[in-house]
Amino acid sequence: MLPVRYTYRCDVCRASAPSRGSRADARADRDDHRDRAHHGLSPDDGIDQTPGPVDQLITHALNRAAARARGERRSSRDHPDAQPAIRQATLLLAAGAAVIILLGLLIR
Repeated sequence: MLPVRYTYRCDVCRASAPSRGSRADARADRDDHRDRAHHGLSPDDGIDQTPGPVDQLITHALNRAAARARGERRSSRDHPDAQPAIRQATLLLAAGAAVIILLGLLIR
């Protein structure tokens, strides 16, 4: 099990304390901040669980592997112009447009 990190964040002043290894240390940061910045009042704030360095490395590695897999999958696809169905649909649309233009010219 990876160690959990705790970070105190004050939403009022947008201040964040460094990540701590225990919730008690984060509470001490909160109490210290309240005493110094808010004169003992209780602003909107919270103690959040934050990823530690090992969590960040694992998440980064997984994101890179997923991006690489998506890139390889995309590069292995054929270009749309090489697919016969798209070429055929393009030709049919062009022929249909030409017929409509010719009929419009003949009817006038």
